[in-house]
Amino acid sequence: MEVMWVDKHKPESLDEVVGHDYAVESLKEMVDQGLYDHLILSGPPGTGKTTILELLAKEILKDTFKHNHFMFNSSDERGIDVVREDITDKASQSPMGADWKIIIMDEVDGMTSEAQQALRGTIEEYQDNCLFFMTANFSNKVIDAVGGSRVTERKIGPVDRDSMRERLEYILDQEGQNLPDDLMEALLDYGESRNGDLRSTIKRLQIAVIDYKYAEVDKERIKEELKYFSSSKMPINKMIKFASKGNFTKVDKMIRRLIVSGASHGEIFEEVSNYVLIADDISDHVKANVLEACARGSDACNRGARPRTQLNYLMVNFADSGRKGKRDVFDDSQRIDKDQIKKNVSGKLKSMNGGNSDKKNDKKNSSASSGDDNTVTNLKL
Repeated sequence: MEVMWVDKHKPESLDEVVGHDYAVESLKEMVDQGLYDHLILSGPPGTGKTTILELLAKEILKDTFKHNHFMFNSSDERGIDVVREDITDKASQSPMGADWKIIIMDEVDGMTSEAQQALRGTIEEYQDNCLFFMTANFSNKVIDAVGGSRVTERKIGPVDRDSMRERLEYILDQEGQNLPDDLMEALLDYGESRNGDLRSTIKRLQIAVIDYKYAEVDKERIKEELKYFSSSKMPINKMIKFASKGNFTKVDKMIRRLIVSGASHGEIFEEVSNYVLIADDISDHVKANVLEACARGSDACNRGARPRTQLNYLMVNFADSGRKGKRDVFDDSQRIDKDQIKKNVSGKLKSMNGGNSDKKNDKKNSSASSGDDNTVTNLKL
């Protein structure tokens, strides 16, 4: 039990990958035909994108895989210097006993736009003997210079429930373990709520086995914990309803509760995106604005902005988009102090609560809203 199952039971060949039959068969055929190209796999976190690319690289490089493949996590190594120095250095080296070197770049959407522009030049310069395989959680954050005609993009969707069940049962069998049916169903509910995140579900499987088999934790408590960590239980719909009514005090309390409970800013932004995408009562115009705001807000947090502040402004932006078609307010190029943030949110709140006032107050609030909108839109977090 000392080894994490998510690492111990990683697929060892493309044939062991579950949930992506069409994409895997297409990539295998590409290898059989010798039709190699730069690739970017885009889709939700934890669905197997990086694993697929690593296994594909093994199929291409075979015995020379160890010497001719290089891995970079682009969300950690995201600046232009990494491209100019580390990545270019690896790309410029001649392959060892093979026709290709393969550079795998995980989460390339986390790179700065300057770094992505520099990557374009590196891809063009060394394309004769170097293949670039990339992953992205949000393909809209990959600029055309990288994700355009130079690179073949393939979508990797959420892992479906049956495929998750197949993999979890395989792991339990390999470990000589078992779980009650209702606990397995609770795990699958958790996985579906996380947008088909198989990686996270396997981690929860191991925790459930430890708790149930060894710590003798009551299974009902384990199920409650799974519900607690299920992103579908994030009160996104309530947050949006409070925001649409201008009740940002309630919104802020819910955001703080989520952060304190251990939810990362990335998980919350992702859940808002998922909720908005499938909501029937939200117009396409508002969806477009909010999804862009989610991407920008998440990027701002990655750059060091405060998650609580960015999530609150996301909700402000949601209300603005529905009322006036305003665009996002995320820009993290510089910071402002906490009092200034509170002042502008307070002004926004007053503006949005003015709808039920008399005509005189409406006119006054409309004027205040106009001025306040300009203030918020020009904020640089």
